[in-house]
Amino acid sequence: MSSKIFFSIFATTLAATLFANVWLAWPGSALSYLLFSFAFSALLIIGITRRPSVGYLLLSVVLWIGFWLKLTLHMIYGTINEASKWVEPIGHFDFSIAAWDDVALVSSVGALAVLCAGLFWRRRIDNYSWQIGENIVWYTPGMRILGWVIVLAATALVVVLNEVFHIFHAGLRPALDMPWPLQGLFAWSVSVGIVLGAMILIHLDIRANRPLWLSIALFIAVSSALSITIFSRGTLVLHSLPFLVALILFRGHIPWLNRRRLMAIMAMFVCGTLLIVSVSEQRRANQLPQYAEESGGKITATDVASLLRRLSVHRWTGLEGVMAVSAYPGKGKDLMIFAAKERRGKDHVDLYTGDVSQSGFQDTSKYHYATFPGVFAFFYYSGSLLIMFVGTVILTTVVIAVEHAIRQVTQNPILAAQVGSYAVMVLAVQLGAGGLIQPASVLAFTVAVALTLGLLVRHRMPPLRVSLGPLR
Repeated sequence: MSSKIFFSIFATTLAATLFANVWLAWPGSALSYLLFSFAFSALLIIGITRRPSVGYLLLSVVLWIGFWLKLTLHMIYGTINEASKWVEPIGHFDFSIAAWDDVALVSSVGALAVLCAGLFWRRRIDNYSWQIGENIVWYTPGMRILGWVIVLAATALVVVLNEVFHIFHAGLRPALDMPWPLQGLFAWSVSVGIVLGAMILIHLDIRANRPLWLSIALFIAVSSALSITIFSRGTLVLHSLPFLVALILFRGHIPWLNRRRLMAIMAMFVCGTLLIVSVSEQRRANQLPQYAEESGGKITATDVASLLRRLSVHRWTGLEGVMAVSAYPGKGKDLMIFAAKERRGKDHVDLYTGDVSQSGFQDTSKYHYATFPGVFAFFYYSGSLLIMFVGTVILTTVVIAVEHAIRQVTQNPILAAQVGSYAVMVLAVQLGAGGLIQPASVLAFTVAVALTLGLLVRHRMPPLRVSLGPLR
């Protein structure tokens, strides 16, 4: 670790600790917040500067937002000890000094686990190559059109089926009961499946050094349509973040992509996000009573601005999960095993949503709701910091290994980044509401599909010859 990075971590930790204890009145002990600030400052800085993968970078940022930044904002606004001001449910958390110290300790151990896994694998990730501007004979304009016709047709089919039969809407119970595994495949197609095809087509354009305007516009249109049909406000963001990060990291190796074009691409995604948030929120207000009561049935520009502020920080899984689980009296290995075996179902309220978090949701006759504890809280079901540390290290390793394997086998960095980001979502951010077996099996299926598609495309390409070096 360089002296500049070490100094950045030290200075950030010291400044954050002094700021929290002197001006913001951190309710716990100064030592617990010192450890908390050090762990998350180090995770953020190392995650950005020494990342072993795109997924790891996003994981570091998401955890920093969901824990350190969220807590700091509550202290700034003086709402840290007001239960009603926390967006996600917090269970039986009592806001005592001991409770806050426990949360800080558990969160710090989790952050250090992610940090250790990242540093360990960073030194063991091989360099990889990406050849730009080569002559891909078979990828003709006709093949490009055919590829996007398939992606758009799949998107249209999913959207039409969902609008007619109401198969997958966020917050609502599915109206059509499809047999296994069709229900899961439908949700998977919306979440990541169709986007994998788009990533392969964009990668081919980059390899052939073609302009990306049309491909990116179609990608935004596909992701936007999928977001709107499921009432999701964040699907476009989750689809686009790994792609944008990959473009930023590799921009020096893409001749077509200058700084002005990169800024224009980012602006396209921002505009798409604003549109999706407003449309999806309006659809939620029309279908879900709690949203209709809050908005009066009509979403205004002020509502969208307020919602974006809330979604950008407070809806990221993290601190509330640790608060709820740390206060839960029944922790132990048996509880963690039970939670790991649990499966989400339309007639079942999971352990965390129904009992641990005290969300109040019980009616499954029309609505389908879940709140996520996250990776730290899930492993802390055991009541053991050691088990939580080891479990977090293992899942972080899986996130890194999945992306690295796809990148090496398919030689498609943006496809690998997309799958790595998806691994972060299912194994870290959204872990706990559907057990461990269910998201692990979905991720395994995703990796298998990505490897299959990537290998089919790579088999028809000339070998790569230009090394990009480490992911820096």
